[in-house]
Amino acid sequence: MNQSQNNKAQFEEIIQRYHHDFSDFDEFASEEEKLIVMHYITQEANRAQRRLVGLE
Repeated sequence: MNQSQNNKAQFEEIIQRYHHDFSDFDEFASEEEKLIVMHYITQEANRAQRRLVGLE
């Protein structure tokens, strides 16, 4: 499993744990979980921007 698949798996697992509820996630998630989720979201946003400008 490559790094991006591992990140996505971690992201999915954490999001499932909080039932896709950002309020619960924000209130109850550990700092490490928040970091993992925000990092994944940032990576995906950057990937989308690179596609838009034709870099990927």
